[in-house]
Amino acid sequence: MSSSSNSSLASGLPSLQSMGESLPAVAQLTNVTRWAHAAALALLCYDTLLTFQDEVKYIWSMNLSIIKVFIYGNRLLSFIVILIYVGPMVSLDRSSTNQYCQGIFIVTGVCFTVSFAMTNWIMLGRTKALLGGNRLYDTLLGIFYFGVLGMSVALIIVCLDSFISKTYYWPLLNMCGIVSRSKIT
Repeated sequence: MSSSSNSSLASGLPSLQSMGESLPAVAQLTNVTRWAHAAALALLCYDTLLTFQDEVKYIWSMNLSIIKVFIYGNRLLSFIVILIYVGPMVSLDRSSTNQYCQGIFIVTGVCFTVSFAMTNWIMLGRTKALLGGNRLYDTLLGIFYFGVLGMSVALIIVCLDSFISKTYYWPLLNMCGIVSRSKIT
């Protein structure tokens, strides 16, 4: 093990000890999480196959629109994020670095932000269609959408800024982690 791997391992242990966790318990939770990600991928594939006939009938015949782009964009982002998390489960390469984990953290944050914005835009369109063409409602919905989006982006930026320097790769478990507590109490 290299010195950087030893420091990554060492940086994770105080956090585990301060929370009263043992290495076997963390390894077990890590495996449960990995299998949950694999189940999410299987569920997404199943949902895609289940709704494929309706998609062909209703979505494929639509002219290119922002809603159509968002529907396919959301599906693509979902696959990307799930594959990012399932990847280490099937990977035999234990040479990942802290930078790799930080990159995953950033890509996931960006994907969630974009997906959240697209999903809310679709919901905004549905709500607008139900309410009709009332200018007051349209204005209030627009303000609400951009307010929620702005707060979400700000929250993600704060989280990325707070946690990016605490993100590390732990080769023993072939996983990325975030040190949440730096001192044993």
